[in-house]
Amino acid sequence: MSVKQPGNERIHIPRIVVRVALVLVAFSFSGCRWENPNAAEEEADREEVETLLQGTWQSLCQFLSGDAEEELWARDAYTFDGSAVVLESSEYPDSSCSNPDLEVESRGDFEVGPEVVAQDGQQVREIDFDFTEVEVTTGDAEQPPAPGRRYDILSLRSDDSGFFLGEQDAAHDGETPEARPVMVDFSREYRDTSSK
Repeated sequence: MSVKQPGNERIHIPRIVVRVALVLVAFSFSGCRWENPNAAEEEADREEVETLLQGTWQSLCQFLSGDAEEELWARDAYTFDGSAVVLESSEYPDSSCSNPDLEVESRGDFEVGPEVVAQDGQQVREIDFDFTEVEVTTGDAEQPPAPGRRYDILSLRSDDSGFFLGEQDAAHDGETPEARPVMVDFSREYRDTSSK
């Protein structure tokens, strides 16, 4: 095949180049796309993690702040049911964590994401929460958390008896995908409290 250029010069285009170009154009219009050979395995792993999370997981009662006059303790519980999640956050005046001063319930959905490596080298999974409802059920919150997405990481114990989420700081507060925590918070473990 030859193409005329201005000045009557001919450029010779080899037939193989023309054929390859036509094949590429045909594939681009055919809807064919490259499939990740590990996609099915990755999806199966995500589904396995989602299945393991089903039930209620509660943290231990933890000291947040205070002095000898007034202390603040907290406990959280996540309940996973299908793709739905409920987060119950409670604050207590003492270490017994028996009579909450404040209880906030956040409801929404969750999605387990791909496996990634945390900054400390831990294999973790991304997990996203989309809280659409937030309700103060006990007490009076000055500023209850607003509904919205939270981007986090998840580290399951090797025996699947507990999990940890990401450590939050000013740069990694989980409010955007870019601010997803990069380290695991091993100070707060969530233990399975449901009878499976």
